[in-house]
Amino acid sequence: MSITNADFVLTEKLGVNTGPAVIREALYAQRSRFIATLRSFGPSEWAAPSRCSLWSVHDVVRHLADAAEFNIGRLIRGSLDRFTRYGPFDSRTTPAKWLADTAGQEPQETLEVLARRSDEEYTGFARRIEGNDQTLIPGVTGRPNHWSVRSLHTYWDAWLHERDIAIPFGVDTRSSDDELRLMAAYALQLATAFGGEHLRASLSLRGGPDVAYHINGDPDDISVAAGTSRPPDVVEGDLGAVLDSLAGRGPEPAAVLTGPADIVEQLARQRSLMLPQQGESLGQGAARVEPSTM
Repeated sequence: MSITNADFVLTEKLGVNTGPAVIREALYAQRSRFIATLRSFGPSEWAAPSRCSLWSVHDVVRHLADAAEFNIGRLIRGSLDRFTRYGPFDSRTTPAKWLADTAGQEPQETLEVLARRSDEEYTGFARRIEGNDQTLIPGVTGRPNHWSVRSLHTYWDAWLHERDIAIPFGVDTRSSDDELRLMAAYALQLATAFGGEHLRASLSLRGGPDVAYHINGDPDDISVAAGTSRPPDVVEGDLGAVLDSLAGRGPEPAAVLTGPADIVEQLARQRSLMLPQQGESLGQGAARVEPSTM
């Protein structure tokens, strides 16, 4: 299912206004593309460092296999005990604890696990869609989210980690318009939830499929809509650089966004929650949240 910019609105409590199938298809497409790239890797590539401090390519892929398993557990309402046994989730430290379960796993085994779980995610999504499920569950910020928005977070994590491997190796990921639209909207929704529920702003992101993205920071249900018009006070930046920056990668948001300083400052608050504090060592950056919400 493809959507045009005039049709697209993402809200925390309702998900994508055209339905969750677009998230399912985008996640499966991303997984398939990434798995195809990984199948071309040899031992040196698997052992090479990624953009994530302290994590090799293999570590990143093991993390993504963990995240897929967690997503499947939520989709089918299965057991999450392997992930929740460490208590409140802190994605600056908890994912590294999960990796202990697959220490010593060979890269090709990890790859086949990820491929199998990608199919299981797709099936789990289909069952939820067929049942017209409208369940709300805690999002990564603790705010109520439509179940599909939680899986959109899993996709956001996978998309960023694909870049963590693709960029150092010079691999062109060629994300579809639907993928880029979902990533832009979710990243801005997440930044708004972390940094300023009352934020009202429009962003123009070069490299994206839409003229602008309009944030409505309603305290009850934050939404982001793709737009065909460009307001005069729009905040501008490159889509990839902005999404990386908000997620704790690359330059500060003030270096990759131009526009009203107060809006940039609000959006930038998420980044401080994504970076390790002094003395912490991590494979990835992200925020501490309650309850466990990978």
